[in-house]
Amino acid sequence: MSDNVRLRFSGFMIFAARIFSIFTGLTFTLITTRTLTLSEFGAWANINTIVSLLSIASTIIPFWSARYTARKFPGAMKAGLFANLILSIPMAVVGIVLGLFLAPIAKTSSLFYAYAAILIVQAYAIGSMDPVVSIRKTHTLGYAYSTYEIIKVIAIYLLLWVFHIGIPGAITALILANFGWMAVYVIVLRDLWSENTNFSYLRQWINGSFLNLFSVGANLLTLLDSIILLIIGTASSVSYYTVAIAICTPIAFTAALSAALYPRMLRGGGADDIQLSWRITLLFALPLTIAVITLSTSFLSILSKPSADYTVAYLVLTILALRYFVGAFNPIFDAVIQGTERLDERGAISVRETLKSRIFYSASTIYVTYLIYLPTLWIVLQFYSGDYLMIAEVTALVGLPVNIALTIGKLLIARRSMHFSFPFMSALKYGVTAGALASAVPILNLFHLITLPMRATTTIAFFGAGAIVYFFILYYIEAEARTIIEAVRAIAFAKIRSFLPSQTS
Repeated sequence: MSDNVRLRFSGFMIFAARIFSIFTGLTFTLITTRTLTLSEFGAWANINTIVSLLSIASTIIPFWSARYTARKFPGAMKAGLFANLILSIPMAVVGIVLGLFLAPIAKTSSLFYAYAAILIVQAYAIGSMDPVVSIRKTHTLGYAYSTYEIIKVIAIYLLLWVFHIGIPGAITALILANFGWMAVYVIVLRDLWSENTNFSYLRQWINGSFLNLFSVGANLLTLLDSIILLIIGTASSVSYYTVAIAICTPIAFTAALSAALYPRMLRGGGADDIQLSWRITLLFALPLTIAVITLSTSFLSILSKPSADYTVAYLVLTILALRYFVGAFNPIFDAVIQGTERLDERGAISVRETLKSRIFYSASTIYVTYLIYLPTLWIVLQFYSGDYLMIAEVTALVGLPVNIALTIGKLLIARRSMHFSFPFMSALKYGVTAGALASAVPILNLFHLITLPMRATTTIAFFGAGAIVYFFILYYIEAEARTIIEAVRAIAFAKIRSFLPSQTS
C-alpha cells in the first residue's frame, strides 16, 4: 500500500468511526434529552465539562512518551502510563471538590461529580495510550472509538431509557464504554507490555514539562467559556449550547482525517502530505457544515420534546457550525508544528529550547486570543442576564472571531515550519457542489413541498441522499474524491477477502 493511500486510509478509518458515532452520538443525546429535564441535561453537560477540564493535563506526559516511542526508546509507553495514572489521582480529587461548589449552581447532587471522578482517571489511562497508538497503528484508533460508541449506546439505552436511572446512569454508561476503549488499546499495544519500564525518561520529560504545562494551560482557557455560560446563564443556557454542539460534532470529527499527518511529519513528511490532508478535510468538512446550517431546525427538532423545544437554538447551531468548520483545520497545523519540531530528537530536552520552539509559540496564540475573549464574554453576557437562549447565542457569536484569529495564528506558525499552499480549486468544487445540493431544501420549502423543521426520518433521508449525490458528482469532477473512494473500496475488499477462508485448487 502506497504512503499516500495509507495516509488516506488511516484518516478515513478514524473518520469512518467518527461518522458512525454521528448516529450513536445522536442516539446517546436523544436518550439523555428525552429522559432528563432541561435543568438535568444542563447539569449533566456541566459534569462533562468538569471531566474534560480536569482531564486536560492527560496530554502532558504522553506527548513525550509517544515521541520517545516513535524514536524507538524502549519502555517509554509504560513509563508514560504509570506517570499519567499517578497524575490522575489529584485531578480526580479536585473534581470532587469542585462538585461541592458547582452542584448547587447546577441544581444537582455533588455525589454525581464525585462518581464522575472515575471518568477522569480513565481519561488519563486512555490519554497515555492514545498518542502511542496514533503513531504506531493510526487506523486502529477507529476500532477503539467504535467499540467505545457501541458500548456507550447500549449502556445508555438500558440505564436511562429502560431503567430511568438518570444522571448516574449516564455516567455509568461512559465508564463502561471507556473500559471497552482501554481494552482495545491494551490489545493493540500488546508488543510493548513486555518491555521494561524505564523511569529514567521522566527526568527529561519533566524538563520539557513546562512546554506541556503551558499548552495545557492554553487548552484549559478554551473550556472556561462553558463555566461562564453556566454561572451567568444557568443550566438552561448550557442545555441549548450543548445540544447545538452535539449536532456540530460531525464537523469536528473531520479533524480525524488528518490524524495520520502527525506521525508522517515525525518521520519526515513533506508539503504534499499537508496538501493531501487539506483536501481530505475540506472534502468532508465543507458539505457537513453546509448541511448542518441548512437543516439546523430539523436536526434540533429530533432532540426536542414537549417540555424542551431546542429548535429555538438554530442560531446557536449555525454559528457553532462555522466555528467548528474553522477549527477543523487546527489539527493539520498542529501536526505540522509539532511534527517538524526536533527539540527532543536525541532524547535530551532543554528548557531553553522549549521556549524557542514553535510549539511554544502555537500555544501562545491561544493565550493571546482567549485572555481577550473570556473577559469580553463575561462583560457582554451581563447585559443578557435572565435570557437563557440569548446568552447561548451571544456566547457562540463572541467566540467566532476568536476561533478565526486562533486558526490564522496557527496557520502562520505552521507556514514558518514548512511551506504549503491552500487547495483553492478543490475547495471551490466541494463548496459549489454542496451548496447547490443544500439549496434544494429552502426551494422545496418555498414551494411548500416540504415543511421545516422536517420529521426525523425525512431529515435523515435528505442528509443521506445529499451525501450520496455529493460524492457521486465529485467522483466524476474531482480527482481527490475519486482516489479516496477507489482506495477505500480496494482496501475494504482486501479486508473482506482476508477474513474469508483461502481456497486451494
